[in-house]
Amino acid sequence: IEEYNTYTKGPCIAYNGGQYIIKEILDTTNDNKTVSFYVQYSNSITFQGGKMISEDFVSGKVVMHFVDKDHAWFEIDRNDKAYPTDSKFITHEFNGPDVICWREKI
Repeated sequence: IEEYNTYTKGPCIAYNGGQYIIKEILDTTNDNKTVSFYVQYSNSITFQGGKMISEDFVSGKVVMHFVDKDHAWFEIDRNDKAYPTDSKFITHEFNGPDVICWREKI
């Protein structure tokens, strides 16, 4: 997770070229092995005459599983009725334990 300020939208998960705006941090486990986020990304932007006139946002619940302090993997939670994942939410970005991500070091 990084503090990201594209178009002043706030903190996000920058993942695989995507930028998922964190709308809410939902919970963590007692052993600090997972964190759940409700995120949003722009599914499409409509332009007219060179100006943006609308943006379609899609929301979903993403769970981050820590491997250690610098590595984690992500999955989409489609079963939470309180924080539903939109059916248009991408399925190819958060690939579960097969894709390990690492913290960016600056």
